[in-house]
Amino acid sequence: MKESKMLKQWASQSKWLPIILKDRNYNLPKEFGKWSAIATELALCMDVDDLGKTRLDAASQLTTNRTFLWFLSDSPVYCLSSNLLKDLLETDVNKLSAIAGLVDTVPLHTLMLVFPSWFKTPDGYPIKYAILHWGDKAKPEQSIASGYGKTLEYLPQEYQVNIHICFCCNLGDVVWFSGTGLEDGQIKINNDYAFGNATITEDEKTFIEQLRSLTIQIFMLLAYKPELLDSTDVDDVTKDFGKKHPPKNFTSPKRYPRMLGKHYQNPSLKSHTPTGIKQRTHVRKGHWKEIPCGPGKQQRKKIWIQPYWVGL
Repeated sequence: MKESKMLKQWASQSKWLPIILKDRNYNLPKEFGKWSAIATELALCMDVDDLGKTRLDAASQLTTNRTFLWFLSDSPVYCLSSNLLKDLLETDVNKLSAIAGLVDTVPLHTLMLVFPSWFKTPDGYPIKYAILHWGDKAKPEQSIASGYGKTLEYLPQEYQVNIHICFCCNLGDVVWFSGTGLEDGQIKINNDYAFGNATITEDEKTFIEQLRSLTIQIFMLLAYKPELLDSTDVDDVTKDFGKKHPPKNFTSPKRYPRMLGKHYQNPSLKSHTPTGIKQRTHVRKGHWKEIPCGPGKQQRKKIWIQPYWVGL
């Protein structure tokens, strides 16, 4: 049976696809593809929950749990701009104190991040979205949810904070799940990359490190650089994306995501002026740091030192 026919057959029998399209129906900007494609990946992930734990490996179980957590808690959707994503991938998360400060300042704990269409796995599969979750052991209520006849119980966690990223791609055939722990201001990482049943290549290990860094930085941006969020209200379901009035023939309400980095441009590119000197194109890595501030310089402010692009 051809893949397209199998997909149509599954869609006609899916429990969660029609629910997602009805109750979480988002309108995305063009560079992020169609919401129906993301809804399909989500539903494929959620439908397998009926198989039970004995049929799923640990990575699939946790990915399904976090996907349901996003859906049942009605958590927001953020579209990550290409310019901002490129710079975050070129930034090292190497300041433990700046990361530890997130425990008391992180503004939300579960969200969906939607990626530009060029972002792909090492195997070349497009990554349409990812679910991000900040799980604090002291606040278990933020990791549970219920609704639609389903209840998610709290999953005991090893560290004070567990920071997860997960997604499905290739029509649910591939599951990615990775996490980072925080304990006493220190980053804790499980070096066993193969959390599921798959064998992990060196390229995939490098990619997992990128995902871990990206996840931490998204929470840091939301906490320390909220100006990167556009002013569109995520709950405003009557406005077309980028327009002040509903589109013509508007018949059913849709949701509209917030943009993260919609107007972002790297300062080294914005201020670039040709010098006539030819240099090999490269980038100097960005990083996060703390600087003294406030009365008597007793407080600490977290700042992002952005990557510096050379030779463009």
